[in-house]
Amino acid sequence: MSAFIANVIVYLVVALSVGYAAWRLGPVSFRRWLALRLQRRFPVLLRNLPLSVGGCGSSCGGCSLAAKPRATPAESRVSTQIPIRIHQPKR
Repeated sequence: MSAFIANVIVYLVVALSVGYAAWRLGPVSFRRWLALRLQRRFPVLLRNLPLSVGGCGSSCGGCSLAAKPRATPAESRVSTQIPIRIHQPKR
């Protein structure tokens, strides 16, 4: 394989990973803006692109934790307390 083709492949992989990172880690407003622009530009290809991301308005993009009931503060303290032993007990 020639060096030119290898470099093109590397550039494409890097560009795709930067685009994916920007999409996943970017703010919700950026994703909505970009999704609207892409749907206007390519309506046939991207007609099923979801415009709503995250129900709570955060930038996480998913609601996997929303369905789980939250523990009360007393329950969370009791269930997460782990005793720490710094020194070995004397024999």
